[in-house]
Amino acid sequence: MVLLRESGMTQPAIAAAMGVSLSTVNRAHMAYDQGGIKALKPKQNGGRKHENMGIGRGKGLARPFCKASRRRRDVEHP
Repeated sequence: MVLLRESGMTQPAIAAAMGVSLSTVNRAHMAYDQGGIKALKPKQNGGRKHENMGIGRGKGLARPFCKASRRRRDVEHP
């Protein structure tokens, strides 16, 4: 987006070409103007990171929820 702006393209034209909203283009340009290329890099979001969790551990965490869902489905409702 920044390169397109530097080549003389307008923000509405950039938004149309990139398939994003005008506000997205505007936010990207403002971030670049204030912080350079570093400001455009994705920032970490909060929350627990599960990248070290194995597949078996992840399935084990979901199992109680799956069982509860099955129990509710098997019960007859009036």
